[in-house]
Amino acid sequence: MASTVSILTNVSVCVSLVGCLLIIALNFRFREYRNNFFRNLVFILSIYDALLSLAFLIPNSNRVMCDIQGHVLIGVALLPPHISAIISLLTYLKISKRVKLLKLRKISKVLHLIAVVHAILMSTISIGSAKNYKFPHTNWCFAEAPGWLLSFYIFIWIDILINIIFYSLIVNNIAATIKKYFRTTKTFLNSKSDTVHKKEIRLQLRMSIIPLSLILALSWSSVKRVLELLNKDIPSWLNYMHAISNPSQGISDCIVFVLLSSYSRKKLKEMFFCKPSVSVNFTTEEIEQSSLGSSRSENNGQFLDIQDEYKEKLLNTSSDS
Repeated sequence: MASTVSILTNVSVCVSLVGCLLIIALNFRFREYRNNFFRNLVFILSIYDALLSLAFLIPNSNRVMCDIQGHVLIGVALLPPHISAIISLLTYLKISKRVKLLKLRKISKVLHLIAVVHAILMSTISIGSAKNYKFPHTNWCFAEAPGWLLSFYIFIWIDILINIIFYSLIVNNIAATIKKYFRTTKTFLNSKSDTVHKKEIRLQLRMSIIPLSLILALSWSSVKRVLELLNKDIPSWLNYMHAISNPSQGISDCIVFVLLSSYSRKKLKEMFFCKPSVSVNFTTEEIEQSSLGSSRSENNGQFLDIQDEYKEKLLNTSSDS
């Protein structure tokens, strides 16, 4: 079973790493991604998901490397749940219009700093407090000292609880928006008009996938830890699901924000295969980029990012002609 678990882990890690790198590449390549508040949050999450995937790939065949992987995983594995919980909070505050965008950016930086400092502290403290052990049912090294595994999962469960709370609030907000502008979900789904409200709802639905994917990814390992605390036998299928789901958060974000987005698919094609289009007509996804997160100002009459894109396209068109 150990070899099967190892194969499943490595496949999941590699697929997740590719998904993370696609999101990171899009953010570096295109300015509209960097100017979008929500896509910036997904970009940060993808960086930590990529670091987590790389930590699983650290060779652990000897005692020294096992210790290195164990201590790194203690810190790095906390970052995606922490950041996901922060994203859930910020998404709810943004779509409920309780806090302005400029203030949200400041809150995001403070919470992000707290999350990173906590992860570094946990990893640093474990160096003198916890020994690492290559668990046969997971094939990666982690702390085996009494209380360390439980304390680690207590923070994970707090993150899961925060994600559940704000996921519920986000879904309720989406339902209220649909009821306000479309009356029923069926009317919303059947509506062919691409209104601003429909674009906002679509982006909100995508952002709600982040806490949901984290809840699903960490639920298997959480069930496994509870069974271990109760001294119960762990079924082999649960070990397999743990091996697949633990490093898989990067690919779920890639599916939602890249593969299922016509705008991101167009940008991927533009980045890898062809030159950018000179058309000045905006697609639905381009407008959606600026409808919630791309606004650079809340006041003072500053331009939206979409206006800058329009000017650049006009300049490109004139230069080409």
